[in-house]
Amino acid sequence: MFAEMNRYEQPVGKWISVRIHGVDGSLDVHANAQDRPGRYCFPPVAALITAGARLMLALLERCVTDAGGTYAFCDTDSMAIVATRAGGLVPCPGGTEQLHGGTPAIDALSCDAVDAIVARFAALNPYDRTIVPGSVLEIERENYNERDERQQLYAYVISAKRYALFTVGRSDHITIHKYSEHGLGHLMNPTNPATEDRDWIRQVWEMVAHALGHAAVAPPWHDQPAVSRLAISSPFVHRPFDTTRFQLPYSNRVKPMNFVLSVPVAPFGHPAGADPHRFHLIGAFTTNPGQRLHQSWFDIHTREQFGITTSHPTGGRIVRVKSYGDVLAQYRTHPEPKSADQEGYACDRTTVGLLYRREVHVGSIVYVGKESNRMEDVEHGVVHDRQDVQDAYTDPRHDEWVTLVVPVLKVVPASVLAQASGLSTRTIKSLRNEHSRPSRKHRQILVRVAVECARNPLARRRPESDTVQCCERLLRSPLGGL
Repeated sequence: MFAEMNRYEQPVGKWISVRIHGVDGSLDVHANAQDRPGRYCFPPVAALITAGARLMLALLERCVTDAGGTYAFCDTDSMAIVATRAGGLVPCPGGTEQLHGGTPAIDALSCDAVDAIVARFAALNPYDRTIVPGSVLEIERENYNERDERQQLYAYVISAKRYALFTVGRSDHITIHKYSEHGLGHLMNPTNPATEDRDWIRQVWEMVAHALGHAAVAPPWHDQPAVSRLAISSPFVHRPFDTTRFQLPYSNRVKPMNFVLSVPVAPFGHPAGADPHRFHLIGAFTTNPGQRLHQSWFDIHTREQFGITTSHPTGGRIVRVKSYGDVLAQYRTHPEPKSADQEGYACDRTTVGLLYRREVHVGSIVYVGKESNRMEDVEHGVVHDRQDVQDAYTDPRHDEWVTLVVPVLKVVPASVLAQASGLSTRTIKSLRNEHSRPSRKHRQILVRVAVECARNPLARRRPESDTVQCCERLLRSPLGGL
C-alpha cells in the first residue's frame, strides 16, 4: 500500500499537463495518462522496506565473497551459495581458479562455512527471540534428505529466476527437488488444460538430464500451440468478439469477463504487411487442444481473422505461432542481461559459466510512471510496446540525445547524415537544431552514425578542440559501445 499508484488514462487524443519532480527540480510535460497515489501511498517508507531487503542481500553477498566463495543465483530474499561438505575447487567455465590439467574452477565454501555465515545474521533478527529464535537466514528444506541429513544439492541455472535444484543418485539418476515456474506460469497445462496444475513444468526441467548428457525424449505436447488463458477485462480485449460484427446466439457469444485464449506469434511468423508491434492473436476459449489449430483466431488490433499453425504457413491467412517446444527452446537459452560475461560484455543466449557484475554508467535520466499496468496483458504478450502501458519523460537537461549525440551530429555534413538515415537534409537540420525529435528507428540510425564519426576523425567537418571533446564524451558514454 505504501507504493500504490493508480494510472488514469485520458481519452484518445486528449492530453493533460503533468508535473514531474526530478533530481534538478520539476518540469511540466503533456501526457495522456496520470499516476495518482493511493490512499496510504508513502514512498519514503516503501523505499526503505525494499532497500532494507536489498541491503540484507548485499550483506550476505559480501560475507560469501569475503569467505572466498560465490553463488549460483540470488533473488530478492534468497541466495544459492556454491558449497560442498568439505569445500574446495569445483569446475566452472570462466572461473578464476584452476584444477589439475588447467580446467577453470571456482572455490566452493564448506557447509560449515555457510552455517557460520547464517549464524552471523542472528544479530539482525528483529523479532522476539522467544518466538522467532535464531538467524533471519534459513537453510532451506531441500538441503536435507528424509532422514534430516545434509545432502549435496546441484543447481541448473538459466538466469536469476529460472533454476532447478536436484540431486544425483545411483546410475546418475536425477531427482528434481525444487524448480522455478518463472516465465512459464502463464501458459496453460498442456497435459490437462482443464486444470491449473503446474506439475507439467517439472517435465520441462527434465532438460537438466539433457544438459548432463543423458538421453531426453520430447514430451507428447511438444508441438501443441503454446496458449495462455486471458480474461476479457477491458473493451480492448473484447473488441474482436463484438456481437454487432459476429451475429451469434447469446449462449455462444464471447462475453465480458469470460476467458479467451492468447497465443504468441513465432519469429517471422506474422502475415505479410503486419506490424509485429501491433499484432496479437486471441481466440475463443477451449480446453480441447485438438481444436486450436482449426478454430478462428483474431488479431486484437485489427480484428482480422486468421488460422494458425506451428509449422510452416501454407497461405496468407495462416500465422505461424509458437509451440510449447519453441517456448522451451528459447527458455533454455534465456540471457541474463543484468550480468556480464568473462570479457565484461552483457550476457547473451550463448553465455555460460561464471558471471560478473556489469559496470553501470549514467547516460541519461528518464522519469517513468508506474510499471505494473495491465500486468496480465503484458504477461500474455497482448502488449508488445512498453509505451502502451507506461509513460516515460525525458528531462532535456539530462537527455543523452541532446547532450551527447546532437553536438557530434553538428560537425558531420548534413548530406552524410541524410544519406545514412534516409531523411531529407531539411529534416536533419531541424533535428540538429533541436526543433524536432527523431523517431525510434531514425534515432538509432543517427546515434550509430554519430558514434562512427566520433571514432573516425576523417568523418568530421571541423577538428576544433570542442569537437574533439564532444566526441570523447560520446565514446565514453554507454552509447559509445554500439
